[in-house]
Amino acid sequence: METSTPTENFAYVLGSAGLSKGDAASYLEISTDELENLLSGSAKPSPQQLRVLSTLTLLQTKKMTQTTLFPVLPSGKHTSKRELAQFLTSPGIASFMADMFEAPNDRVTLLDAGAGEGALTRAFVNRWCKAAAIVGEAHEVDDETHSILARNLQQLQLEQSIIAVRGDFLDFATKQIAEGRDRRFTHAILNPPYKKISASSDHRRMLSEVGLETVNLYTAFVAMAVALAVDGAEIVAIIPRSFCNGPYYAGFRRFVLARCALSMIHVFERRDMAFASDGVLQENVIIKLVVGRPQGDVQISTSSDQTFCDHKVFVSNFGEIVRPGDNDLFIRVPTSITQDGSSHGKFVCALPELGLTCSTGPVVDFRSREHLRSSYIDGSVPLLYPCHFENSETIWPSLQAKKPNSILVNPQTKTMLVPKGHYVVVRRFSSKEEKRRIYASVLAPKHMPGQFFGIENHLNYFHFNKRPLDVEFCWGLAAYLMSSEVDAEFRNFSGHTQVNATDLRKIHYPNKAQIVRLGKEMLRLGSINTPAVDACLEGI
Repeated sequence: METSTPTENFAYVLGSAGLSKGDAASYLEISTDELENLLSGSAKPSPQQLRVLSTLTLLQTKKMTQTTLFPVLPSGKHTSKRELAQFLTSPGIASFMADMFEAPNDRVTLLDAGAGEGALTRAFVNRWCKAAAIVGEAHEVDDETHSILARNLQQLQLEQSIIAVRGDFLDFATKQIAEGRDRRFTHAILNPPYKKISASSDHRRMLSEVGLETVNLYTAFVAMAVALAVDGAEIVAIIPRSFCNGPYYAGFRRFVLARCALSMIHVFERRDMAFASDGVLQENVIIKLVVGRPQGDVQISTSSDQTFCDHKVFVSNFGEIVRPGDNDLFIRVPTSITQDGSSHGKFVCALPELGLTCSTGPVVDFRSREHLRSSYIDGSVPLLYPCHFENSETIWPSLQAKKPNSILVNPQTKTMLVPKGHYVVVRRFSSKEEKRRIYASVLAPKHMPGQFFGIENHLNYFHFNKRPLDVEFCWGLAAYLMSSEVDAEFRNFSGHTQVNATDLRKIHYPNKAQIVRLGKEMLRLGSINTPAVDACLEGI
């Protein structure tokens, strides 16, 4: 085992990062005198300070790979990380994940599936080797990475070894389960690959045979770790947040929540920092599951990034995470909590209580090309795309956007059209760099010909059973959807830039009188903007 002191680690990190003492002190939020005491050994650095400075080293050098945890070993050519869907764990995150486990007793059987070069196993061993005897398995599919993993694991110098297993973890796990092998892992620490599973793939077939329907490797890895774990086992994994909502991951949510307590969730408030060196903008969370334990309260923690220098913790009731009666089991991750102990805002109406429905625009343009026209002609009606809405207003026609502006009315298209009137539309897609997720606009019929509209599939729209909305209600609903409250609630359960109609049905809304009151104020102002909406909602 390595025996470097905290002081030596501090000096090494400063030298490696090329940070001045002033910069290092600033990052750690201490004085230069306090930093000098840490470097001289007259004061002892905290684990948090060591973690922050270690991570800053990697951010400074842009070399966040697992090999930085180990002596440099010749590795030859590697298969592309993106080809294998591998994004390697930084030391700061690995250390943070290891700290999430409870102190083990006596003996640990550890699983690291999709182990890469072993950063997570190393972090776990460094943290807990004095508390328990550790054995286990680290699985890696890439031959060359496996060779490095095996050599790195040998250097851990445990009394009993953690074995480097070469091969496909899902193949291994599903065979174990199908053959009725005993569950044996007491702990699992995972950074699984992130890649879609084809509906016709062997992985999909194997997983289906053991009772799991899922669409991505990362959820498959976590679920199979659960299936191979003993009751009371702890599983800590860093995974994309996309599993929290939507129909594609419903099978995974049911599989895991039926078998485990969701114990902890850590949220990175900056989506670009967990795997910054790989240019990954996918929003990630770290979760802790406890197999076979009754569900209790959930510890939520947040940090801006992987330095964890602004780490905050609070506890949330599980009913705030998965709301009672939600058959879809959306997992909401609040990043703050109100004085009454709840994470949601002051409005509690569901869409059916308002008589509202939210649907996806029925016109799929590539299936209807022969019916689309670049401009309005006799026998057509307006067709609305996202490009027809700007600053919450309708801009039709739009000749600069190079999208069709109308659709012919005929027996093939009539069922795709909605009656002319006021609707609220929400873009289904936004870019990863935009500040907010939900962009709502009023679809106003002013100056538009015909008795119907076509709404294209890249828009969601709100309606009263396929009928238009009242003008004041329409403006109020669009305004509410542009509020900070809605943006915050949506982020609680969605890490996507995609906004589906199902997601909009999960949001809480004001009652009808409150929406109308908000609409009247927006009509008086003549436009919708978030600060004005927030101020008006405070009054309501």
